[in-house]
Amino acid sequence: GGDEFIVMFYGLSEQNALNFGNKILAEISAMQIEVQQGVINPTLSLGFSYFKAFDSSYKDVIERADQALYLSKQHGRNRATLL
Repeated sequence: GGDEFIVMFYGLSEQNALNFGNKILAEISAMQIEVQQGVINPTLSLGFSYFKAFDSSYKDVIERADQALYLSKQHGRNRATLL
């Protein structure tokens, strides 16, 4: 397991979300964390979503972001998905 966080990126366009996410993934996966047993190469799964005109609540956006996150995990982790 890991932890889940919600982050809001003010001004990040929907068209640039995956590119931005892939830059984050590249930086994280390039890290090497030394531990007693050797080296850990961390991975990250990202789920992006945006407010839509048809949303009835902020919870709709969070639900889509959560679904996007789980799609990233299902497709091999260390991925970014936009819903």
